[in-house]
Amino acid sequence: MRKHSFYLPGFAMLTLWLPTAWSNLAMALVLVAVLAEPAMRARLVQAMREPVVLGAVGFWLLLGASSLYSVATLQEDLDRWMKYKEFLWLPLFAALCSDDAHKQQALKGFLLGATLVLAISCLGYWGYSNALPQWLLKQTALGDSDGPVVFKLAITHNFLMGLAVCAYLLAAWQNPRWRLPLAMLAGLALFNVLAMVNGRTGYLVLLAAFVYAFYWRFGYKGVALGMALTLPLCVLVYQQVPTVNNAVGEGLREVQRWATQPTPNPTGSMEMRLNWWAASAEAIEQKPWLGYGVGGYSHAYAAVRNPAVHLPNSNPHNQYVLFAVELGLVGLGVFLLWWLALWATIDRALKTASAQARLHLRFAHVVWLAFGLACVVNSFFLDHTEGVLIQAMLGMFALANTSQTR
Repeated sequence: MRKHSFYLPGFAMLTLWLPTAWSNLAMALVLVAVLAEPAMRARLVQAMREPVVLGAVGFWLLLGASSLYSVATLQEDLDRWMKYKEFLWLPLFAALCSDDAHKQQALKGFLLGATLVLAISCLGYWGYSNALPQWLLKQTALGDSDGPVVFKLAITHNFLMGLAVCAYLLAAWQNPRWRLPLAMLAGLALFNVLAMVNGRTGYLVLLAAFVYAFYWRFGYKGVALGMALTLPLCVLVYQQVPTVNNAVGEGLREVQRWATQPTPNPTGSMEMRLNWWAASAEAIEQKPWLGYGVGGYSHAYAAVRNPAVHLPNSNPHNQYVLFAVELGLVGLGVFLLWWLALWATIDRALKTASAQARLHLRFAHVVWLAFGLACVVNSFFLDHTEGVLIQAMLGMFALANTSQTR
């Protein structure tokens, strides 16, 4: 088991890129491995002593406890509560890695999946998808209007590929002999985000990484400099990259239409989100403190938007708004305290970590920033791949082996 468990972090990260069934298989193997091997069971016990790990489990239990006063049925509560089960994976992922070699396996697995998906996406973009076997073509959306998306929806593909840009650069930093090919793959992944796939979520990853680079170099004082340089850089990319111009321009036009001529059931993604957020704000105003319960969003929405006029909705595509409706401002506050505690835990570990461990922690910081930004326009903790991703990245790269990085 020990020999196989050494490669398990890499397998788990690889399957994040693959269809959900593969990811579920990886999660089952993680659970079996951690429970079967004494060393990993000991690391699980150690991980469960970490306050942020206890906070993740405690927040999941808080979500479940809200069913006691939920306006939804018990079945609706249970269904929504189970959507958040990925919070429970944090201690298991932390138990997978005992040293930097394990974390390197995790990084290699993530990059292997990125390279596979990037290769398939590029073949589709440049018109060589016929080279792919039929069974693989059925798992992709190479002819979709969102571009050459592989295995996932455009939002997920775009977000993962944005993180892949950062991971390739991290690997290039660590491996001087492979620096040129890894840098080229980073550039190709960047091109995939900006020019191949029609999506805006990946842009948030790139913005987070850009600003974080200044924090890395100059500390908290560098954040202001990074943010100041972000605006001219965004304008330059917007003007020079047609895909970005179209995607961002479309979003801006939707916001303008919503502000001037709102309709009950728009079709634009930003217009829909703005409608949902406005309705959510009204729902929060009616039950501000404890909310409507873990399965109560669709009922809260129906209470403020006439179902005869507005289509039903169960997700505002904003994780913070969703938590505020489900758990009230109290529950949102608990979540934000846990989320900020994760950043602080990584920040503290950086002060005493080895050089290689610091690179893993820096990557965890970028993931934290990118995920937090993406949750403004998506409910990522509801989604399987994204939910597993954040727990895996933070568990393995930031929280594993914490006693040796302090």
